[in-house]
Amino acid sequence: MVALQESRQFGKNLKSEFYRIVRQKGLLEGESEFRKNITKLNKRHNLSGKSKSNPNFSMRALAEGIFGDDWYNRIRVGAVACQRGLFESQGAIDVSAFSNITGQLLVDRIRDNFNAPEFIGDRLFEIAPVIGGNLGTHREPWLSRVKDDPGLLMPQQEYPETQFVEQYIDLPALEKRGGRCSVSLEMIFSDKTKQAAMRADDVGFRLRYNREERQLKVVAGIVNNWKYMGNAFNTYQVSAPYINKTTGNVITSYQGVVALETLFANMVDLVTGKAIQIDPSEMTILCVPTKLPELKIALHAARTRSGQYPQSGAATNPLQEIDGVPLINDVDYPLLTSKILYHLLTDATSAGGQGISAANAKEYIFMGHFPKAFVYREAMPFTTSQAPPGNPAEFNQDIIIQVKAMEWGVAGVQGPQQVVQSINA
Repeated sequence: MVALQESRQFGKNLKSEFYRIVRQKGLLEGESEFRKNITKLNKRHNLSGKSKSNPNFSMRALAEGIFGDDWYNRIRVGAVACQRGLFESQGAIDVSAFSNITGQLLVDRIRDNFNAPEFIGDRLFEIAPVIGGNLGTHREPWLSRVKDDPGLLMPQQEYPETQFVEQYIDLPALEKRGGRCSVSLEMIFSDKTKQAAMRADDVGFRLRYNREERQLKVVAGIVNNWKYMGNAFNTYQVSAPYINKTTGNVITSYQGVVALETLFANMVDLVTGKAIQIDPSEMTILCVPTKLPELKIALHAARTRSGQYPQSGAATNPLQEIDGVPLINDVDYPLLTSKILYHLLTDATSAGGQGISAANAKEYIFMGHFPKAFVYREAMPFTTSQAPPGNPAEFNQDIIIQVKAMEWGVAGVQGPQQVVQSINA
């Protein structure tokens, strides 16, 4: 009962704010201003938490708070008989207020769930806006580094011409995905819990979860879409043209991390054959959650021990103590972890799931400068919007509120030598 009263008061407060802004700004400008500030208004009323997380948040109680006890007749009149854009009556403004308040709340919920902090995929990718309207496969050309060593010059000898080699990669075509949340008259009538609002939560969450899965499949090498000079390669290789994968490596101490650093030390340019310079201060380590404690110890232990311990009289194998963790690069690598990555590796039933054991999944470690290695081609940023009043679904199906969300992009590989993989297999 308390939750229903709070929901009604929530509607009354937001309705009064709507009217106040409309009176100050005029109908059209006020409506737009209200949409822009509804999140701030929620916080001002200290009800944003209730609108997003209270398990008893009621869509019906919200309607009662805005319209009063005759909410049903008001919505029917507003939805069927009135053209809300004209604001010819108090009833019409009421319906528009309900549409704006509820619709913007659902839009906010979709956006909040899409931008939830537990999703890390975008931190691993360079987000590259698509320019020029090419939604298909994109060929990215560039020149190699100078191929020739500088020549030895004799007195008055002409400087030799340096040479470059044309290179290109092919990035995959864009994919558009989206979802829609509709609130019908029947849903408002019967919804005394947050079931209607949860549909908006799911639209944002599932859209972002799908994007995260697609990104992590590329990062993990489950999906291999790197194409260099017209030839397809696996993202992670154990032989030419580059070696960025080590197998049978269980990281329980600094030696396992050194094995990854050594891969970078041995990496050479595909054209010149010279060492690639990779800034270790920009590198990150990605792992599954169960591996995180061991990596923290391997990277941050103040003291490591080697040799026989405890010592048992073997004079040729004395106990040794070394202050600090002796990595090749004196860097405190940031650690990222992902539950979704773990499930992609272990799940044998879902699309793209690898079905490997939990013990082996624990040893899947990725390290490198991820945004230089991976790119997310994006036609436009994530968008969510509300259907305008008077749309066909409103008249034909009594859909009072309708919001949709869309994301349009694809994950690709642009520089696999910038990242390495370690597995125990």
